[in-house]
Amino acid sequence: MKAVSIIGMGMGPEDLTARHKAIIERADILVGGRRHLEQFNDIPAQKKPIGKDINGIIEFVRAQSKLQKIVVLASGDPLFYGIGARMADALGARRVRIYPNISSVAAAFARIKEPWDDAAIISLHGRKNDDRLFSAMEGENKIAVFTDPKKNPAWLAARLIEKEFF
Repeated sequence: MKAVSIIGMGMGPEDLTARHKAIIERADILVGGRRHLEQFNDIPAQKKPIGKDINGIIEFVRAQSKLQKIVVLASGDPLFYGIGARMADALGARRVRIYPNISSVAAAFARIKEPWDDAAIISLHGRKNDDRLFSAMEGENKIAVFTDPKKNPAWLAARLIEKEFF
């Protein structure tokens, strides 16, 4: 079985290093979100879009990686609630190579020119429980929060007002 490469896409294709690009160009199969795959229409690799069936994608990768070089294009950091952790758990850590990239948290703090070594990083994306957010707010100076379409900034603002965190 061949190792599966998982590449963090960073903030966009301009963040890919020469090493990232070379790995992508050598792929037999590219797996990723549609918007990421569209960035590589010029690469002759087979494209496999990731949908809601993550287990199906993992099984596809497991089966195809026996003979094919597979590269998974990860949105965000592959190991922060990402596909990298799921692949490593499912395939075994020895079978994956993870190539991180700039994270949205690092980019956000860079834009505001603020250090983030004392920040709590919380994800509400797809999470049922938001307790960690509110417990972090009691003790942390800075918090970066990942949201999703349901638990979006408006939802977060309403919860902060409701819990009197203002």
